[in-house]
Amino acid sequence: MNFYQMMPIAVLSVFAFAVPLAAQSAPSASERIAPSSAMVFFNYNSIAITPAAHSTLTSIATVHASRPNAKMRVIGILNGSGQEVSRRSIAQRRADVVRDHLVTLGISSDLITTSLEPPRLETIAGPGQRRPSQRRVEVHID
Repeated sequence: MNFYQMMPIAVLSVFAFAVPLAAQSAPSASERIAPSSAMVFFNYNSIAITPAAHSTLTSIATVHASRPNAKMRVIGILNGSGQEVSRRSIAQRRADVVRDHLVTLGISSDLITTSLEPPRLETIAGPGQRRPSQRRVEVHID
């Protein structure tokens, strides 16, 4: 069978996943839009959870409640400027604060791992520049 003979099958299979079958119920509104990851932003040189961060973490905890045994990854993003030791320290403390906040929202600490990652190339600031997008922690429900 050549590529062109197989193509209609591939196209049909995509539509089979996109359109609910009559025997299946359509997903609820919360299932359709429920995020499995989020970003929590911090103020400059701070590890304090802001009201916006609290709201984001509350939403992620609500999503996690529908899959209570799912593992979570909390990733502190390293700032692209400054001394390595201080960048690692604040990124880890931010990840720890997010983890601790998730625990207060009812998620077992056994399900949460923390780690660090460098900033992505597009968010690296030049000398003397500050990028709020670097001051963040990413949360992923696996």
